[in-house]
Amino acid sequence: MLVSEQQKPKTTRSQGGGLGLTVCLAWMVGKPRLGVFYTGGVRSLLFLALIAAGVYIYAERFGLAVGYAPFTPVFYWNYTGESFNQVRSTGIRAFIKVTVSGDLRQGSFEVEIRRTGQANPGLIKRYQGRFAEEIRYPADANLYDVIFRFKDARGQVRMDWVAARNEF
Repeated sequence: MLVSEQQKPKTTRSQGGGLGLTVCLAWMVGKPRLGVFYTGGVRSLLFLALIAAGVYIYAERFGLAVGYAPFTPVFYWNYTGESFNQVRSTGIRAFIKVTVSGDLRQGSFEVEIRRTGQANPGLIKRYQGRFAEEIRYPADANLYDVIFRFKDARGQVRMDWVAARNEF
């Protein structure tokens, strides 16, 4: 049985990619139903859901940190790690100022300040839960390490560090 040229569906590609499939399905059913369009939106949503599932599985297994300190808050998901930042202190009556604020639903966050090259820390502060503090560590003219440590952290933390002087 041959199908005439008039009965064959037109399979043209539209911008959304769904009109050709709709015409083909309507031809197979026998009645043109143009009210049901398949668009590329469902495919995009499935792709985004797949990416989100992959990021979630990666974050649960290995930990994830998203953000760029000191300019934005950093969001942590089961993250364990540390960050070293060096600050040069100059002048008299200088201090290292570290501002931290955030909310950890799980895990802990630690700030350590020490002179570069020394094994013993000058200051260690540990945070859990909700916190907001400005740490002022008196410093000589030298190079200092500001170390941020995270242990299974889940939540968000905003960090800022700078060398400053008391100008009285």
